[in-house]
Amino acid sequence: MSVTPQNGFPHKLYSTSQPDAFKIGEKETVSLDSSDDFHCPSDSSENYSSENENINLEKYHEHMLKGTLMSIEKNPRLFLVDFGLCESTVSRIFKKSVPMLAQLMQDLIVWPSLQDIRKHLPIPFRARYSKVISIIDCLEIEKPSNPVHQALTWSKYYNCNTLKFLLSCTPDGLVSFTSEGYCGRTSDIMIVEHSGYLEKLVSGTSVIADRGFKHISSLLMQKGSELVWPPSVSSASISSKADVKLSKRIASLRIHIEQVIGRLREFRMLVPHSCLDNHLIRYLDYIIIIACGIINMQEHLIKKQVQLFCMC
Repeated sequence: MSVTPQNGFPHKLYSTSQPDAFKIGEKETVSLDSSDDFHCPSDSSENYSSENENINLEKYHEHMLKGTLMSIEKNPRLFLVDFGLCESTVSRIFKKSVPMLAQLMQDLIVWPSLQDIRKHLPIPFRARYSKVISIIDCLEIEKPSNPVHQALTWSKYYNCNTLKFLLSCTPDGLVSFTSEGYCGRTSDIMIVEHSGYLEKLVSGTSVIADRGFKHISSLLMQKGSELVWPPSVSSASISSKADVKLSKRIASLRIHIEQVIGRLREFRMLVPHSCLDNHLIRYLDYIIIIACGIINMQEHLIKKQVQLFCMC
């Protein structure tokens, strides 16, 4: 957000209308009409003056922009006074703008075709996991301020209040699916089943997920897809070397969805342990769409692998 002064550059230093004469001393005057001694500026001097004004104008705008950004970073709410807006007015504008922004940003969250996914498949996936088209995980947003909503959003698994959103990204880190928000009591298998995610899958593909999603394998099989997840860990038995190696391999591939969630956490409203006002819960679906759309417009998550792929 930037601010541009209404008047732009300060008033010009020179008047457009020239007087007939101007004073030099108390008694001496010089007439502009008499003028063997008065010389009009040449074209080069006029161009030089114009260039100076443009340079000064650019410096002025640059200085004002820096001051504006510093004010926003230091105290965003106080800076709203410069626009003559109170917090209630800004809140109304926010609530009206968020659905419209989400409608536009929705076009940035796309499910690529199988050919496009395989064309941009990162190198670590090609040997053993070339059929992977999606990596999924749940984003947890915690503790609404309303006590009733807190009761509905209690998650026994995380032992805290959560609102859950199912997210999917492609192997190269593009957000390809976002679900509606679900209460923390909702299980992962129920979210996958009712969010519309299964309709995106095609036969002969694979999905990478964490151990918490192990129960969705039967749902994926109905779509002809396969679940790739780390081996289960039990305190009663020691994991074999093969299981440990497989867990590390899958974890290294799941890092992409974790990086997506990490970028979402950069938004103040989506940081861990955030306490949301109960009036904002109805807008969270829109907010997630906007945030994911912004992420898809940012720099690539895996730059080095993209460069290596382009060199091949």
